[in-house]
Amino acid sequence: MTRRTRLASSVLALALAVTLLPASAGSAQSGTPLRPSVRDQPDPNPGVVLRGRGWGHSVGMSQYGAYAMSREGRTHSQILQHYYPGTAQRTWSTDSPQRVTVQLATGGVTSTPAEAVGGAITWRYVEPNGTAHDPVTQPAGTSWTVRGGGTDNVNRVELRDAANDLVHGGNGTFHVSLTSMDEVRTAGARLRTYHPFGTRQYAYGRVEYRSDGEGKLGVTNRLPLESYLRGLGEVPSSWGASGGQQALEAQVIIARGYVLGRNRVTCATAACQVFVGFDKEIEATGQRWVDAVAATSGRYLVDGNGNIANTYYSSSHGGRTEASQDSWAYGTAVPYLVSVDDPWSLDAVNPMRSWTAVASNAEFRRVTGLGLSRIQRVEIMSRTAGGSPRVLRVTGPEGTKEFSTTASAAQSRKCNRNGYAGNSLRCDLATTVRNAAGDPFAGAGGRPPSSQIRSIGFAPFIDDDGNTHEYSIVWANAAGIAQGKTATTFAPRERVTRAQMASFIYRTFDIPKRTDNTFDDVNGGTHAEAISSVSAAGIAKGYSARRFGPDDPVTREQMASFIARAMGLDPVRPTFDDVPPNGTHAGNVGAIAERGITAGCRGNSYCPGDPVLRDQMASFLYRAARSLR
Repeated sequence: MTRRTRLASSVLALALAVTLLPASAGSAQSGTPLRPSVRDQPDPNPGVVLRGRGWGHSVGMSQYGAYAMSREGRTHSQILQHYYPGTAQRTWSTDSPQRVTVQLATGGVTSTPAEAVGGAITWRYVEPNGTAHDPVTQPAGTSWTVRGGGTDNVNRVELRDAANDLVHGGNGTFHVSLTSMDEVRTAGARLRTYHPFGTRQYAYGRVEYRSDGEGKLGVTNRLPLESYLRGLGEVPSSWGASGGQQALEAQVIIARGYVLGRNRVTCATAACQVFVGFDKEIEATGQRWVDAVAATSGRYLVDGNGNIANTYYSSSHGGRTEASQDSWAYGTAVPYLVSVDDPWSLDAVNPMRSWTAVASNAEFRRVTGLGLSRIQRVEIMSRTAGGSPRVLRVTGPEGTKEFSTTASAAQSRKCNRNGYAGNSLRCDLATTVRNAAGDPFAGAGGRPPSSQIRSIGFAPFIDDDGNTHEYSIVWANAAGIAQGKTATTFAPRERVTRAQMASFIYRTFDIPKRTDNTFDDVNGGTHAEAISSVSAAGIAKGYSARRFGPDDPVTREQMASFIARAMGLDPVRPTFDDVPPNGTHAGNVGAIAERGITAGCRGNSYCPGDPVLRDQMASFLYRAARSLR
């Protein structure tokens, strides 16, 4: 096979050797000018595309992964052992009932409605010194208002009725008791009031309102632990109806441990655990979640020493979890929070099994802080076990520099811990995000949804990310010279054929159009016009008058002759060790080297017999065009 290839190359060399040379080849003017679209194509300033997987910090259990495992028939115990190896389940004694404080608002809330749902509710007001006032009843179906005192009275809290008349006001605390603090049962009446994501219904324990000390409100729900768990909105209850009941039970167990490990004080958002109150129970499949809480009553995870385990979790991972010490969110090594395989996170049901995030070239430069005027290439040099980039090698006109993805002076925003892999990319980079279906995704607030980034490159192609020639490919595609194999693939390592080479040259240089094909093996098709035109222009002839050999590969020395003849360059004695001075293409190799179109392949070698690849051809033409500007 190798010998036949070399024979074909020799024949092609002869064909190129007899091609007519321009009468004078000493300057660009004696060759063929660039097409205006190529001549006027500026250096690209492409957006930087990050392609990743998962959503969240990627430590511990993947919620979508647990769902897929449950649908495969895994139990909640098997799910938890996979994501938290070395832990064990324990049950909290019912002799020590636990109460949870959910901080619904810790400030910034001017006022909130308070609606009595399903029955009348009773308000109690307690002075700062502990003096309790007579209770006040709010009728069912009415909506009252609780508000802060504003800047005129920063410690005041007011309760106003539906007519906006003052019911009571002072510097103490208002509260509504819905159930016993130690008894898990649904209240007859419920309270719909403030929640960070809009008003929600609360049916357990006590809801309290007090001043935040700055004229606004602090709102909390104090309730039994098991009642708290019934109001968690971390995963869809509907999973239980489609094979995911064990995933719901796994979620309950780690959620219980999560809040126990934080002294039973938490918030209502994803910064802690999402708590939506009684709304969780009354959603269409809410009973599935309530059943999961009941089935795992009191159970949580402990580590090898019997201590409550830090059961971190996130929506999904990129095929493998992150070890806690590598995470941008945590950074401390924990024996049971190690990196483990997680193919379940990539299940088709997960909309974030893959995603793209696009940052402007300027934005990416800002975050790297390397002082480059343009990003021309990004290489991922090292990763964590979970896949987050640790070190990037970034190239621009000023050269190549390395960038750690940990904290840097260029950062404008820091989330959680600094100094850990992926922090600057996950937390600092403003992007536009799309999920696996290509739909806009706003859940990560315009930041990459995870630090588990698989590749970094430029649009429109995926298979050239990090490639040495990617910047040239972007330019060649924009200039109309090099098209992709598909809308998203370029096939950068594919060999260039004679037909493709004809088109590359024809699209780059303003060669007169010819359609009078004389070759029997060129029967129309994508490259027919280009072959006729470059052949008529004397840039390349066929093997014979009737045969062009369109599918034969082009070698590097043959490529030199194509470009040198199109540009009208005089032959130059080559200085490469592996290019004989008297070789058929030697003068053309020397000519394009002198113009900076090629620097050889390695050391002082040119590798003249090696095939030209599509990505290399983009760079050859980019440099050729730039040398004529």
